[in-house]
Amino acid sequence: MNELYGIRKQEDVSGSNFVIQSSLRRFARKSVADNFSIKMVTCGTEHYTIDGQYYPLKADQFIVVSPGQQVEVEIDSLTDVEGTCFYLASELVYQIASSQCASVERHLEDFTPEEICHCDELNNIPIHHFSTHLHDALVKSKKTQHTQASLTDFLILLSEDLVNHQMHAARQLQTLERVGTRTKQELYRRVQQGRHFIHDHLDQAITLKDMAKAAGLSDYYFHRNFRFLFNLTPFQYHHSLRMIKAKSMLDAGVKDRSEIAEQCGFQDMKYFSRVLKKWLAAS
Repeated sequence: MNELYGIRKQEDVSGSNFVIQSSLRRFARKSVADNFSIKMVTCGTEHYTIDGQYYPLKADQFIVVSPGQQVEVEIDSLTDVEGTCFYLASELVYQIASSQCASVERHLEDFTPEEICHCDELNNIPIHHFSTHLHDALVKSKKTQHTQASLTDFLILLSEDLVNHQMHAARQLQTLERVGTRTKQELYRRVQQGRHFIHDHLDQAITLKDMAKAAGLSDYYFHRNFRFLFNLTPFQYHHSLRMIKAKSMLDAGVKDRSEIAEQCGFQDMKYFSRVLKKWLAAS
């Protein structure tokens, strides 16, 4: 493991896959991605620009980068910004992606994996409700110390989650209007803007108009496409995120229910207690 100026690197056995953990206040870099990578922030905000598109990456959010993409990252903070980057060899990701399509017979032959997995710059996209195997693995990794051998296993499993995550995102795109790919991607991006607005306002009462405005769409069109993508209305999504945050605070040992209610945007304690009890019983 190498450590220098707030940056720590750990490689797996092959040396092809590795993890970089950082704790920095000032940093700037431009590069072209050689392999697949997942950038995740655990504290503070990192500022990414990928192929000209700007993404402010906040705590517990992640972004995926694929080979050949232009990446700029900047950190400028009065306090330490902590993040982790997982670098995954393209060959490994392509092998996993190919295994999703190839037959057993083909795997028994000597074949070259096809480059069929391309990652769009999509932040934390929920697959089932509000978490994904990929996001769960990234969060759990913060609490796990790996040996070189166990890091190999972890990064292989992480690569599987990455491929499944991106394939699901591709299927999500297909649920949108029957229009050109570029139009679908723009619509997808706008709905995501509305979704991020929801994440940023968990402690506030927001309206459908607020969400749709953040997405640059009409109220109904945002509501309709949000449902197509997430199988929930925007309000159901907002409410459930609040409940997840409340449960997380309880699990973290916060005992003051009024504090939890306030941080989750509930003014009525009786109502909060009732809906939280219902949520905990169902989860």
